[in-house]
Amino acid sequence: MKQMRIKRWNILLLLVPFIFFTACDDDEDVDVDVMTPTAFIQEAAAIDTFEIVTANLALQNSTQAEVQEFAQLMLQEHTATRAQLRTMARERNISLQMNMTQERERIRTRLQSQTGTPFDKDYANVQVEAHEDAIQFYERARDRLQDQDLKTLADQILLRLRDHLREAQQLKDFTDQL
Repeated sequence: MKQMRIKRWNILLLLVPFIFFTACDDDEDVDVDVMTPTAFIQEAAAIDTFEIVTANLALQNSTQAEVQEFAQLMLQEHTATRAQLRTMARERNISLQMNMTQERERIRTRLQSQTGTPFDKDYANVQVEAHEDAIQFYERARDRLQDQDLKTLADQILLRLRDHLREAQQLKDFTDQL
């Protein structure tokens, strides 16, 4: 009899957390994973700014034609993307800032201090990592944005970023041989 009572208490104690969590569930379906247009545009602009700044450094500090060609492509494509973002920001009354994160600023400073082969190798590595990070951001944005025009833009940019990543990986393979 005593064992039955203990078992009942144990079962009750096991059920209490489930009852508690169910009772605490607010039935409002607020999606905390939504990305705002401002958050998307600001981070996308920061990505483009980093790509433009580092591409300009590559044009100045590299002696390899392959690195300079890649940098020229990054400069052209990310400048075009930034123009699209400016338009989207203006249409949504969003103030567009072209700031880089502290981490991106540290990378820029490091790259700025190098030339020749050390620069080429570091730049190629940075480009692979930067494009992997950008792809992750744009995939998240595509899934979390509610603004259909921005989702479409994110999809378009994502396609190009995947191409950029393949090209950056090829560039890294090339610079690894230097």
